[in-house]
Amino acid sequence: MKLPLAAALCVLMATSGHAVEIGGEFAWVALTGSDRVHGTNDRLRFAPRPGPGATLTFFERRRLWIEVSGAASFVPASIRAADGARAHGGHATIGPLTGAVLIPLEASQRLQFFAGAGILYIVIRRSAFPIEVADLRVTRLEQPDHPAVLLEGGARYRLRKRWALVTDMKYGPAPSTVEVHTTQSPHKTLQANVHPLVLGTNLAWRF
Repeated sequence: MKLPLAAALCVLMATSGHAVEIGGEFAWVALTGSDRVHGTNDRLRFAPRPGPGATLTFFERRRLWIEVSGAASFVPASIRAADGARAHGGHATIGPLTGAVLIPLEASQRLQFFAGAGILYIVIRRSAFPIEVADLRVTRLEQPDHPAVLLEGGARYRLRKRWALVTDMKYGPAPSTVEVHTTQSPHKTLQANVHPLVLGTNLAWRF
C-alpha cells in the first residue's frame, strides 16, 4: 500500500467517530510455493523468519472491520539447482503490507473469531547477493509490480476493556512474484512465484 493512501486511511479512521485499534505485532513471515525461477529449472528458497509488525483496525459497528498491517523479517535465501546442488548466502528484508475487509464471526463474552479477504503487497529491501549455482547467478531481488489476493482469518481475545490479544493468519492463495535479477539476463528480469504466509500475534489497544 502506498504511503499517501495509508495516511489518508488512518486520518479517515481517526476522525470517523468509530472505534480504532492499534497493535504491535510479532509476525512469522514465509514465502511458500514452488518458487521456480521462470526460464530455468532452478528454485529460489526463502527460510521463514520472525519479525516485528504493526496493525491498525477500524471497527464499523461490529459488522465490518477494515485492517491495515505491515511486518518486516530478515529472511535468508538460497538456490537449489535441478541436479540438487544448493547455494546459500543470500538474504533480504521481506515486508508484507496488507489491507483487508474482515467480518466478525462467532463470539463469546471475550473471544471473537473473524475472517475476510483483501490485498497483499511484498516489499523487498536490503537484498544482499550474489549467490550462484549451476548456470544461474542471482545479483539481487526486487518486489513485484502488483499486489496479490489475500485471505485472512483469526481470533481476538479481549483482555480488558481497551486491550485485546489478537492472533491471525494471512495467506496469498494466488501466486505473487519476486523479481529476480541475474548476470545471465542483464536486460531481462526473471520471476519466481511465491505464496506469502504471515502468522501474527499482536497486543492491541482500542481508542
